[in-house]
Amino acid sequence: RARCSLSEAPQPSFPGEPAAPQVEADDGGACWLTLARVNLPNPPRQQPCDQRYRGLDEAKAACVSDPACGGVMRDNGVRCGGTGQRPARFQLRRGRQLPAWSFSPGHQPKGDTRRAWLLHAR
Repeated sequence: RARCSLSEAPQPSFPGEPAAPQVEADDGGACWLTLARVNLPNPPRQQPCDQRYRGLDEAKAACVSDPACGGVMRDNGVRCGGTGQRPARFQLRRGRQLPAWSFSPGHQPKGDTRRAWLLHAR
């Protein structure tokens, strides 16, 4: 497992953010900056079911293998592939810019599960 350093990661500063972001390594050695209550931007022309995955590990592996991928976004999910399918909650996103905003605690829409994993190092 790679060693990831928080001191080398970009540091977002969101008003009311209770805890510092976490940096962790996955089994493949990539380092991820985990952010709560944010939304990473969609690439141009990305459709709701494009690059969607049902599991975080699967989405992270796909992101690491895609040179244009900057992170993984979890939202409330989209049912891709038919009504009997579980929602695909994880979507690849482009760019590695930190979001400029965050939902402040208590102001996030009820039931919203947004969380982002920004790819810090491959």
